[in-house]
Amino acid sequence: MSLGEDEISTGTVALLSLAIVEMCRGQKDYLTTAGRGLYESWLDTYLQYLQHVELEDGSWGKRYVVSLNQRDATSSAYYDGETLLLYCKAARYMNRTELIPKLEKIAPRLARRYTVEAWAEDPASDDTKGFAHWGCMAFAEYVEADWAGAEVLGDAAMALAWWLIHEHVVEARRGNTAYAIEGLMGAYRVARRRGDEAAMQSLRGVTERILVRLIRCQVGGPLQ
Repeated sequence: MSLGEDEISTGTVALLSLAIVEMCRGQKDYLTTAGRGLYESWLDTYLQYLQHVELEDGSWGKRYVVSLNQRDATSSAYYDGETLLLYCKAARYMNRTELIPKLEKIAPRLARRYTVEAWAEDPASDDTKGFAHWGCMAFAEYVEADWAGAEVLGDAAMALAWWLIHEHVVEARRGNTAYAIEGLMGAYRVARRRGDEAAMQSLRGVTERILVRLIRCQVGGPLQ
């Protein structure tokens, strides 16, 4: 979708917010109080926007038209995953604990929508592909935080990872499949927390094989 100057993309806001969270986490020993305060004020603004475009079904409107003061009534699988991950990280690392009750309501609904409900319509669902890697990372954060229903969302992360491997057949796909690595590593975190050595071994094997192939394609990379 091409966005005009009058439109705000929810996905862009979520990704920028994720970058702010990682900046504050990674540079916490170097940011001044004023500097961190500046980043946190921007994060507050972006979180307010994202909460404004929340939809009744647990998703987020995929854009906001400024001149109409109107959000889209339709969502995006990619943006849902990105924003869910942001809410999890903001709650865990930026003390936005007011988001936890929202997450405990939203996360199971999104897990169901992009797994069993999506697969009932199409086992190779494009919506699952859009959500899967973001969802796995979000559910890993959720499981590690041990919020309500964490075990079920851990199951969802594993289901998405196995879908990427066995239904999406990501290892056989041409082009840049780096997106899958993020998801597989999210599921790996869940498996590690559960002490599931067999799952960890499977996920690590697929991830390493994809990485080797991607590095081989890298211009100026070590395996060129």
